[in-house]
Amino acid sequence: MTAMLLFMLLAMAELSLAQSCDRNGPALMNEDTCRQAEKAAVPNHKQQSTEGASQTKDLVASTTLGHPAAALIDQTREMADFASSESSFHTKDRAMVSRVRHLTSSNFSHLSPNDEQVLLAFRDSMRQSQSAAMANWTNANQNDPCTWVGVTCQGQRVVELQLSGMNLEGEITPLIGNLTFLSTLNLSLNSIYGRIPPQLGQCRNISILDLRTNSLSGFIPIEIGQMQNLTTLWLSNNNLSGPIPVEIGLLQNLQELQLGNNSLTGRIPASLGNCTSLVQSLTLNRNFLSGGIPPELGKLTRLWYMDLSQNNLKGNIPPSLTNCTSLLGVWLGNNPLTGSIPIEFGISKQLHYLDLSGNKLTGNIPVELGMMSQLLSINVGTNHLTGRIPSSLANCTLINYIQLDNNQLIGHIPIELTTLKSLISLDLSRNRLIGNIPSSLRNCTSLTSLFLNNNELTGKIVFEFVYE
Repeated sequence: MTAMLLFMLLAMAELSLAQSCDRNGPALMNEDTCRQAEKAAVPNHKQQSTEGASQTKDLVASTTLGHPAAALIDQTREMADFASSESSFHTKDRAMVSRVRHLTSSNFSHLSPNDEQVLLAFRDSMRQSQSAAMANWTNANQNDPCTWVGVTCQGQRVVELQLSGMNLEGEITPLIGNLTFLSTLNLSLNSIYGRIPPQLGQCRNISILDLRTNSLSGFIPIEIGQMQNLTTLWLSNNNLSGPIPVEIGLLQNLQELQLGNNSLTGRIPASLGNCTSLVQSLTLNRNFLSGGIPPELGKLTRLWYMDLSQNNLKGNIPPSLTNCTSLLGVWLGNNPLTGSIPIEFGISKQLHYLDLSGNKLTGNIPVELGMMSQLLSINVGTNHLTGRIPSSLANCTLINYIQLDNNQLIGHIPIELTTLKSLISLDLSRNRLIGNIPSSLRNCTSLTSLFLNNNELTGKIVFEFVYE
């Protein structure tokens, strides 16, 4: 009975193959195979069961890769596994089931033909590469595309392309947009040039897009805003130009945005404030961005690091940035920012790094900065700051670096700064400081760099060096 049930299931698989010929024609199966399927679909009760088994084996062997009937045959294989455990199962039947199991496991590809064509097109677009990474990227008749270097499949689709640092050189084929099940595309640390194809926007399952450190040029395609599952967007260290697309603000799941070290122009889109899932970093440094810093960035309350340095940003520093209470580091240096340092930074209890250097800031250094108990580094050098150095900075007991150089600061060096045991570097040069150099600076036992030149200071200090 078990053997009879097995043959019935295999006959159903044959019928499915014949129907597929009807629907799909020779695109999926050749004419001989279709004729075999049609013949097998009409039972001939005069034939012996052994002849039926032989036809079944031939039909399965001639089935083309990835055929829809494969699922039914897989079910037959499971039935065969059960049947083979029965003591009453005939030895000849068991051998036939073993043959079916082998055929179904080796002759049915797990990759759709469309995805394979895209992979081959991508390989061809990298013809100039000197890398051996794609040495095994050959036709699927010779090996399985899911075994190719950097390719990960799930079911019948490609879900990952991990080709970072493979010495690839060439352009990204627009056909890559057909890999619609792709979740990770990592082509970083290569020599890929040309534009980012807008067709990438069709890959709406992508969560990680890493194209950093290449030679990509042209605009960032606005179609990236369609990739709603995107959590990581790394395009830094390229030659990208034009504005930052406002459509990036549509990416509600975005956690990390790195666009630094390009040639981007225009304003920072206020829409980035809508990316409230940004947690790790917002990096726009070393571009040609202009205009003001959008106050809307203050809505990024979960953000850890914000780097807008080395641009052409103007205007005041928005106090709303201090609403980003999770910030560990803020870099706004080397912009022509004006106005005063917001006293609201003093409420940033988590802030480790504050760099406002190389701007046109005026006014006093706020005493409230001394409330940043976790501060490790402050750099407000090369501005137009006036007034005295606040002694409250001594409350930042963990601080390693204080850079207040190239301003117009007056008064004495606060004696309280000499209590900072963790201080490694102190730069007060090029100001208008007066009075004696505190001899108690020798108490800063971690101090290795001290710059007091170009002031009106008097006296001297002798450090005692202990060699261990």
